[in-house]
Amino acid sequence: MSKTQLDNKIKSVKSSVKDTMHMEIKNTPYESTEEALKANANRFRAIFDQTAVGVAQIKTTTGNFVMVNKRYCDIVGYTQEEMNKTSFMEITHPDDLITDLDNMLKLVDGKIKGFTMEKRYRHKDGSTVWVNLTVSPMWDVGDKPDSHIAVVEDITERKQIEVKLKDLNKNLEQQVEERTAKLSELNKILKKDITERKHTEEALKNSKQLLQLLMDSALEHIIAVNKDGVIMFLNRATATFLGGEPKDIAGKHLDDFLPKKTAKEWMTFHSKILQSGVGEFKEDSYTVGGKTLWLYTNSQPVRNHSGENEMVLNVSSDITDRKKSEKVLQEQKEALEQKNTALNEVLGQIEIEKKRIKDNVIANAENLLLPIIEKISLKDQSSEYIPILKRNLLELTSSFGARLSDKKAKLTPREIDICNMIKNGLTSKEMADLLNISPQTIEKHRAHIRKKLGIVNKKLNLPVVLKTI
Repeated sequence: MSKTQLDNKIKSVKSSVKDTMHMEIKNTPYESTEEALKANANRFRAIFDQTAVGVAQIKTTTGNFVMVNKRYCDIVGYTQEEMNKTSFMEITHPDDLITDLDNMLKLVDGKIKGFTMEKRYRHKDGSTVWVNLTVSPMWDVGDKPDSHIAVVEDITERKQIEVKLKDLNKNLEQQVEERTAKLSELNKILKKDITERKHTEEALKNSKQLLQLLMDSALEHIIAVNKDGVIMFLNRATATFLGGEPKDIAGKHLDDFLPKKTAKEWMTFHSKILQSGVGEFKEDSYTVGGKTLWLYTNSQPVRNHSGENEMVLNVSSDITDRKKSEKVLQEQKEALEQKNTALNEVLGQIEIEKKRIKDNVIANAENLLLPIIEKISLKDQSSEYIPILKRNLLELTSSFGARLSDKKAKLTPREIDICNMIKNGLTSKEMADLLNISPQTIEKHRAHIRKKLGIVNKKLNLPVVLKTI
């Protein structure tokens, strides 16, 4: 519901309540008015205490809390008694207080009809809580500002999700604790305080306004059903899902809007709650008019002024997106597992092929090349190449040659030859004779090799280093 629609609705309720109260006071005895107050207070407290958003009535002139529901207390971490002794300014984050107060001044001056803002509260434990705040006045145009309604939704988790971006599996379930025991106590307090007709009229007017505001502001689906399956009241979100207007649906039976089987299951579920007097939670999918929703529902019994369980109040959160996300994540998980299995198989085949190639190279060197080398006759110093050649053939699959020829080392072909001879144990003189160069030239090459391998001025033996490559 838009802000304009909400303002029009509040005005309509104020006018309707005022006319109704005058008629009731004129035509009915005082006791009947008080009974009407009790019944309305009973219904109001059920919605007030079980809604999943925080709601408070605040004295506009002082900022003090007059009436606060449990959800509001849970959000900021204070008890109801503590909240009734403080003001919204004391728990507002300093960086948001000026903006909040500027909006309140505009509201009091009549420049705006209400406002919505994101702000921070200071939780009792010292942490910061983000909320989406909606403020609406409880006075008519021209009246003296007295009290206003603050509706807050805890958006701390959403703020964290905006930072992390990918936290798709946040728990959307919101627990609403049973408040039936306190309803009787609050009803007694309300009865005691309302001792005059003026107080009775004002309390009834305020309770109806707050009830209508809560019903139309709630994001959840709210519907109350009696023991016979008749819909007693519902909010606009529920009416939209059922395909109609609240005024057209209230008073009709569940099976007028739900499939017969579904309506019967709900009747059985409600009957159990009304008999036990204990609320329950339920998670299920529902299809109406071709549209399917997943709902997480908190169902609680509501007592009348005589203390009897006369209806069940259902407050449902839409978890359709979460269910879709869970399905997508499961499908992605299964797909990744399949790909992982296929990849492991491919890697296994690669390892088998690498081993086969290595075995073939070694076998060819041992069975084909080495026998031929044994038969070759070399004279003089050239014969010293044969042991080196044999060892290199047996090490065909090693990474020695590849690492030495790596561009990072930048070794010349002559330096690579000398590295190979050093690794195979030849002295500088033997290398000089084989390469037909002077021993001094060999020493220069050795110095260049140490520098390129990064072991200059280090107590490292060059042959040892080369054997680790």
